[in-house]
Amino acid sequence: MKLNKKIFKKSKWYHKYFGLFLIIFLIEMSISGILLNHKDWIAPYDMPHFLTPSNYDIKNFSRSSIIDLIETDKYIFIAGKKGVYRSKQGQSPKFIPIFNGMSKNTIERKTRDILILKNKIYAASENGLYYMNVNHDKWNRIKLGDKNIKKIVKKDENSLFIFSNSNVYLLNIEKSNYSIKKITPQKEGEKIVTAVELFFHLHDGSAWGLFGKLLFD
Repeated sequence: MKLNKKIFKKSKWYHKYFGLFLIIFLIEMSISGILLNHKDWIAPYDMPHFLTPSNYDIKNFSRSSIIDLIETDKYIFIAGKKGVYRSKQGQSPKFIPIFNGMSKNTIERKTRDILILKNKIYAASENGLYYMNVNHDKWNRIKLGDKNIKKIVKKDENSLFIFSNSNVYLLNIEKSNYSIKKITPQKEGEKIVTAVELFFHLHDGSAWGLFGKLLFD
């Protein structure tokens, strides 16, 4: 009987204090999960260097800091997760960030593709399509129906194909106001998504839209 009382007391103590520790862990996981479910809430903020583990340090443009690179006779441009950088041609290039005119949020400056045509550089970023004279330091945004731009392809000397998540646009660069035409082709065949993608969306509730996200929050 005494042994049972001792076991009961010890198990009660373990249950209490392990539970308190577990609550802290579950609260942290819940809060971080909700924030990941609504990335726009934390998009304007960057983590200070001293709060991030050393394996997050960017060394020589690692961690997808470089996705694309193009050159002119005078400059080298690189684009990636942090935005667009430029360096003068030379034996030891030093890349300087060119963020002026782009979003102030690092996550929205992510640039997947850059292209030069008629002395202007075009950038496909998370926050939309931008252009700039290669000798200048300020970007201008071209308003499309989409923000998340994936790819830029040259059609001819006066026009570009612009690819977003779901649409294709034809951009005429002859005029200063940039004529834009949506030319999204109709997709034929079976409409499917991968099982991995579906389970990710089930995990955060986004498979059911905003209601699903709020329910999982």
